[in-house]
Amino acid sequence: IPDEDIGGNGGAGGNGGGGTGAGIKGTGGVGARGDVETSTHVPATAGGAGGNGGYGSAPNNNNDVSVDESLLLGKAGGAGGGGGGGDAEVRGDYATSGAGAGGGGAGGYGAGWIKLYATASIDISGNLTAKGNSGGNGGNGGNGESGDNHADLSGGNGGNGGNAAAPGTRSGGSGGTARWSTQNGANGGNGGHGAGGGILLWCNSKYGIVVIGAIDNRGGANSTINGGTIKIFTLKDCQPSVAGMSYGRLYQNEALIKGILIP
Repeated sequence: IPDEDIGGNGGAGGNGGGGTGAGIKGTGGVGARGDVETSTHVPATAGGAGGNGGYGSAPNNNNDVSVDESLLLGKAGGAGGGGGGGDAEVRGDYATSGAGAGGGGAGGYGAGWIKLYATASIDISGNLTAKGNSGGNGGNGGNGESGDNHADLSGGNGGNGGNAAAPGTRSGGSGGTARWSTQNGANGGNGGHGAGGGILLWCNSKYGIVVIGAIDNRGGANSTINGGTIKIFTLKDCQPSVAGMSYGRLYQNEALIKGILIP
């Protein structure tokens, strides 16, 4: 029988989609280790959390400095890493397999962008939203099984984190409970939040812009750090009337000329 029983390492999560500014993948956890002769154990470590996506070229940030009418999409969060697997245990003349680890949470989608142009007025009675999503859940690890394979005492590998996925709670899965061994599989890392998308309101009329509801383009979990940019273009001295705004960056321009054509 081998002197050591070792759990497999967790797999790394996937990067968020969208190129530069996407959330960075979480690292995989390290599997548990045990020494059969001394009955000592080192617990498995949890998977690392995936990073949040960004608005612009930097993850978990809004580094947009543009002053034109261009907008960007919010970038997706990175997936959490899988947890480390639990180790095995020798019981008399047979060995137990280690517990499986939790899979990493999937990263959240980034938001799209919204552009509204008008030559008369913009009147919105509801809310205008381009928020990033939170990440999805990771799967739970399986329980350890008893067995009699003396040649292989290694626990199962932790599951890989998913790529950017649908909204959820971004929680990594729980590590499995070992049936006999004292060393369970570790939890998967949380998925990163997606970034908010851009919103543009453009009106070259004296009647301007009225939004009775709220404008919101924060990142997942209502974060303003990776929220999108709101841009408002109006005539001079035609301040918009908006009930509330939540954003990563706000840019206002009052240099429009009455009668110019919509771009």
